[in-house]
Amino acid sequence: MNIIKTRLWNKKEDEFLGDNMIVYIEKDITANFSFYSIIDEFQNPKEWMAILEICVISFIVIVILNYVFIFIVLVTVINI
Repeated sequence: MNIIKTRLWNKKEDEFLGDNMIVYIEKDITANFSFYSIIDEFQNPKEWMAILEICVISFIVIVILNYVFIFIVLVTVINI
């Protein structure tokens, strides 16, 4: 913490400082990524749209299952 924290860093929020510490600690991992590889990863919208579609469908299924569960619990409580 003393390596990263200076007089200027004292003014920053703890969350921001923590994020920077993670990058500093894992600098060996982040050294393997180039600027262009990160840009290339986010430039293909078709892959991201497919992932987003799966997430949305999963969310809808979870919401429907929650309503079914609540309905079953209410019917069970009312019939008792």
